[in-house]
Amino acid sequence: MANFTEKENAGCCRHCGSPLRGRSDKLYCGDSCRNAYNNARLSREHTEIRTVELTLKKNRRILQNLLGEKRVHSLPRATLVQRGFVFKYHTHNYTSGKGDQYTFCYDYGYTAAAHDRLLIVKALDGSPPEKVS
Repeated sequence: MANFTEKENAGCCRHCGSPLRGRSDKLYCGDSCRNAYNNARLSREHTEIRTVELTLKKNRRILQNLLGEKRVHSLPRATLVQRGFVFKYHTHNYTSGKGDQYTFCYDYGYTAAAHDRLLIVKALDGSPPEKVS
């Protein structure tokens, strides 16, 4: 792919670098070069986004499997680590009325509990249940 900044003033195609004919503001020699240029540019962006999205989905699946049919479940933090949970990625945070901080992967979340444990919850109405003592 040609470097556009070098070729812009020279009247060359952004993708293949061949000389352009026609309008003075033309950027590509044809539809195939325009499509190839944009596909290459978007491919890099989509790869990064896809990696994060797949990690978020995996995190959600891990929380879902560990919680099962329960609404709240306490377990050691190490359990999530062993299953490949990546704490770096989450969709949002939530602070309950009592001040508890929850981290969510879509509708499944967790919050810190005593003795290096986590409390896993599922939000049904947009907010998690209050912590169980």
